[in-house]
Amino acid sequence: MGIIASPGLVTGWPTARPEDVGLAADLGSRLDHAFGRHEYAGLHGFLAVRHGMLAVERYYPGQDERWGTPLPDYAHGPALLHDVRSITKSIVGLLYGLALHAGQVPAASEKLADAFPEYQHLKTDPLKRRITIGHVL
Repeated sequence: MGIIASPGLVTGWPTARPEDVGLAADLGSRLDHAFGRHEYAGLHGFLAVRHGMLAVERYYPGQDERWGTPLPDYAHGPALLHDVRSITKSIVGLLYGLALHAGQVPAASEKLADAFPEYQHLKTDPLKRRITIGHVL
């Protein structure tokens, strides 16, 4: 049903079979089956990475849109740019939370300018000086 790209072809990630990284061996075929039943409307691609290994990579045909303007059906794949918009905020928030838990980034209450010393000019504006990391997440 979906296009099964050569794992790691575009990304350069090392690859593994799903079951070798603790995922269900039939994950890809279950995704294909669910897509065929239209359970995931708008799903155009799915990658499962676990323990740094790319285990599942699938792409599905379908319509897309660019800033609310419908586009024709595409055969989505690893080389086709995709309009992602709002999901980026969710992913950044997730990654920030993981990094915060690992002690790799400052708290959300910290001033943004303090986290980026190369942008000290931000501290000269009293309004910008008040911006916290949490404000931009």
